[in-house]
Amino acid sequence: MILYECGTWFLKITIVSKNLNTHDPNEALEELFLNKYDPAKLTGLKLLNLESDFLVAPALGKDRIRAKYVMSSGLKKLEWANTHVPENERVSGFPDLYLDMHIEAFRELAKGSAADSVPTNDIGELIAYVNLVIKAGYLPEFIMKQYHMVMIVRDDMKLDFEGYEKFTKDQNNFSIEPGKHYYLIRYPEQK
Repeated sequence: MILYECGTWFLKITIVSKNLNTHDPNEALEELFLNKYDPAKLTGLKLLNLESDFLVAPALGKDRIRAKYVMSSGLKKLEWANTHVPENERVSGFPDLYLDMHIEAFRELAKGSAADSVPTNDIGELIAYVNLVIKAGYLPEFIMKQYHMVMIVRDDMKLDFEGYEKFTKDQNNFSIEPGKHYYLIRYPEQK
């Protein structure tokens, strides 16, 4: 199964073969299908606006001192996307699968360690753990695990998941809920 996000459209392709012992024609069928129903053309039917919506969770108000680091992290994602992702890709949706974008955002978040006068809370724990992961050298692996290994990774990037697993065991398996972010960036439909 292959799923393409095409702006306001989703294109799902499922090809099933009964005889797996012979030459599998699935790739050829997929190519024919994509030539007829090009995901890029579907995106063009109803473009998304390149002016983003930046939605903030109410929970961010619990720690106003550290909130600025969370906001800066989100703005760093927008800056990265606007700089590194072509416009035609951005009109199909916010490009949230680039590992490098998340690395930049988490590095920005890690600057929050200076705000240590606020009592420990979710945001403080997140910043403290991100700093620990950065110091240990496992930020890319941490992000990949948070996103269930579904990321676009540069070809020249080397990842050490065995080392990261050992690191997490030494840290009592600390985990952050991937859905528990304090902001949402999206490109709304054009009117």
